[in-house]
Amino acid sequence: MPRAFNIVRYVLTTTGWTDIVIPLNCSIVHLLNQDEANTQLVRSDKGDSLTEMWLLPNATLKLESPVEAFQHGTVICSIKSQSGTGPIVAQFIR
Repeated sequence: MPRAFNIVRYVLTTTGWTDIVIPLNCSIVHLLNQDEANTQLVRSDKGDSLTEMWLLPNATLKLESPVEAFQHGTVICSIKSQSGTGPIVAQFIR
């Protein structure tokens, strides 16, 4: 029986982007910044600074695809720490 959701913990760096890759077909992704002091940078295209937003300490970013599921193996976004190492916890929900 397929899993209903999957949780992945990412440790970040300030020097490189960490790709968030979909581990199972899903329609909802939650990204929780568990760093209580540092903001994380989120980009939909890691090579384009115009696609960047901040994920504040202890904040959650919710991404939904109501029409079509995010496909296994797809890079949904990339994250880099502004300072510190995160972590970011991602929850992928079918």
